[in-house]
Amino acid sequence: MAVLGDLPTQLANGNGYTTGGLTVDLTASRSGNTTTWTIATPVVLTSSTGNCGPFRYIAFYSDTSTADNLACYYDHGSSITLDGTAGDTYTIPAVALLTVN
Repeated sequence: MAVLGDLPTQLANGNGYTTGGLTVDLTASRSGNTTTWTIATPVVLTSSTGNCGPFRYIAFYSDTSTADNLACYYDHGSSITLDGTAGDTYTIPAVALLTVN
């Protein structure tokens, strides 16, 4: 199983980002043999004072597991940088994140 420590790097601490990432409230639901994990409330990263990034991937991991097991990741498609002087934000909406049959 992949864990957070397997990733090459994360954003530098500061400019709106805190090492370890943002907190995501997930809910799980089951219907028959299908389990769906949903982001309960939008997650917003706001760049402040300086640029935040560049980044392309967002990793979701369990902070409650000893090894910080990775659950899944999101690929933005290309690298982006949030401009801190403009107060840029990056929002992950409240949507179904992962469905397993």
